[in-house]
Order: sequence, then C-alpha cells, then structure tokens
Amino acid sequence: MLWHKITVVWGVVMFGLIFTASAEENDSFGEMIELAGNFSERNFWRTDWSPDGETIAFGYDGDIWIVPATGGEPVNLTSDIVDRCFHPQYSPDGTELLITRRSQATSSQIDALDLATGESRRFIDNAMWASFSHDGRYIVYIKDGAQHAVYDTKTDSETLFDFPNNTEFDYGHSSFHPDNSHFVSTYRNAMWGASRLYSIPLNGDDSMEVPLGTHNYWYPDYSHDGEWLLYSELVMMDNRFYTWKRDMWVYHAPSGATYPLIDTGAADIDTYQGSWSPDDSKFCYIYNDGVRQNLYICSFDPENVLTTGIDKDTLVCITLNGTYPNPFNCVTTIQFSLPENAYTDVSVFNSLGQKIRTLVSRDLTSGLHSVVWDGRDRNGAAVASGVYISRLATEKYVDTGLMTYVK
Repeated sequence: MLWHKITVVWGVVMFGLIFTASAEENDSFGEMIELAGNFSERNFWRTDWSPDGETIAFGYDGDIWIVPATGGEPVNLTSDIVDRCFHPQYSPDGTELLITRRSQATSSQIDALDLATGESRRFIDNAMWASFSHDGRYIVYIKDGAQHAVYDTKTDSETLFDFPNNTEFDYGHSSFHPDNSHFVSTYRNAMWGASRLYSIPLNGDDSMEVPLGTHNYWYPDYSHDGEWLLYSELVMMDNRFYTWKRDMWVYHAPSGATYPLIDTGAADIDTYQGSWSPDDSKFCYIYNDGVRQNLYICSFDPENVLTTGIDKDTLVCITLNGTYPNPFNCVTTIQFSLPENAYTDVSVFNSLGQKIRTLVSRDLTSGLHSVVWDGRDRNGAAVASGVYISRLATEKYVDTGLMTYVK
C-alpha cells in the first residue's frame, strides 16, 4: 500500500516543518489530532474521511496529506508534484483521491491520485473542487471558475447548472444527497450578498434555498443516511465588522431544524470544513484559534441532538433566530433567545459598521425575546435602502444577522 511506502520514504520533514500527530482530549471540541507547526488559515484546506474510516485527508501548504484517524504521522502524497494541490476527496471505494491541481501558468484541473501506486492522472480540465456522489456515479465540481457542473461516469456526460434565481456564483465545495436527487452548494444572494446553501436537483427542477437562517453558510457535507447536513455558519463578531468567525452546525433534513455542534461564541475560535466518518458517528473538522490550526474529531449522537436540541460537547450561547419579514419596507421583527439572564444589547449597524440605532440595552431574562425596528435611525430619520446588520450581544457572547430594507 502507498501508505506504508510513503511513510518510509518521507520521514517527517517537509518545508522545514516537522509534523507529529497524537490524540488529545478537549471537552468542548472533541479529540484533537495535533499537527506540530504554525498552521495558518490560508494553508489548511478541506478535510475528508476515508471510506474505511482509517485515515483523514487534508490540504496543507499546497500539498495533500493523509493522517491516521487514531493519531500518527501525516504523510505527504503530492510532494513530487510541482503544482499546488488542494481539496482532496476520497472515491467511494477508497482507491483514489480527487484533488484540485493549480499552477500559475495554467487553469485549475482535477486529478485522480491512485493511492496504491501514487500515480496522478488528469481527470477533468478547467475544473476545481470536486465531490463524489455517495455511490460514485456522479462528480460535482466548479467549471471554468464560474459555474457548477456534474459529470456522469455511467454515461460519460457533463451537465452544466444555472444559478438559482436572484443569486450569483460563489466558491465552495458541494455535497450530494445519498439518493442522487440533488446536490447542495453555496450561492451568493444577488441583492444583499449573503452566501446561502441551495439544493440543486439533478433532473433540472427548480432549486431551493436550504432554510438555515440569516447568516452565511459554506462547506456542506451530507451524512451517509441523508438525514443530516453538516455545514459551517459564518458570522461577524463584535463591533469589528469584517472580522468573521465560522462555527460547525448541522441541519436535520426531515424536520428542517438546525443545531449548533461547535459554537462557542468566542471571536478567536474558528471551526469549519467538516467531514462525516463512514458510520456518521463522528465528524472531523479544522480548528483555528488565530495562532495555529489543528484537526479535531468530535462525536455525534443524533438521538441526543434531537432530544436536547444541542450536542453534548456544545457550549450554549445566545442566538438571533431571524428577522421577519426580510427584506422589509416598513417594520421588521428581530427575534432572539438567551440561555440565561443577562444584560443584553440589540443594535442595528449599516454596511460600514457604523451603529445607527440601539433597540435594546437592559437586563433580560433567559428565553425567547423580540424587538421591532421601524427602519429609522437614532434621530428618527428613515434610513436608506440597503443591507443592515442586527447585532445581539451579552457579556459572554455575540451574534449577528443581516436584513434588507427596501423603500
């Protein structure tokens, strides 16, 4: 097997960085596979769990690596390839990894990396960020940097997909539902710029937004039974608009409910790009605390999530439940919930990060609350049409949402 060959050949040093891996427990985030070195957000990319559950693939610093899921030494699979390589995904039979390969002289291409021989073959030209369907028949990817396409391995045909109504193309990987009826991917709303997940039917029927809320959403990954959709929620933190963080969430398709999995409310903790284990009992993801990055594995108990409304490893925090209606042209209601009694501030900011009005600033009890905004600033003047930010803050936590005012 290539795993044993590369372990012997490549030792531990690459780009002057020594890698080690070990399992370490953390009550809030699950089990950490520690990768020694100073990881940065721009260097660490997509995770994917192997079909046999033995290894996890990830992109780091322009190469593709795999590491045992139980801890061990990561192995560089693409050290002989000059081009930058990223976004790995295992084939359903575990014999290959689809990778995106990019050089400065050419556009991106998708290669298939044979895990038994180490050989890489060109698979799809002018394409990037490929994802297999669960049975391996279909592959969805970004075509020409501007459109999603699906390749049917059975008919050797490619189908291009138009954007959902009122959206624009947005970069991000996609995920197939296990029944091959549709894939889910990220598109940007053409009116207010928010990135949302959409369900794209393979038969050409109308696409639909996945009802997750009012934030930005990326990195979908369907569970193998199709009941759960893992994703990352992107929110702006504190008054530092343009300072963002990502949290791991899950969507329960049968009920339409969403649940936080890794959501601390801390501005310096970023969790994203999750991938299910083969039996859906765990998921791996990337953790970034602003200093370094690591891979984490967290357990997932669906019965516990459905019963308690939150995973056992999750820290409960405040939540903006949405703004209704949105968009609005007269008044809108901002709903929010508090897990405990707290001094609470609810304010409205414009797209430049300037506070235009405070709606709530007082002690509130735990539970569900709502407040109405009439589209006016602190002086009573009507604001201009555009996108505005609702910000909910307590001493411990901050949450934000987007709303659109149309005159």
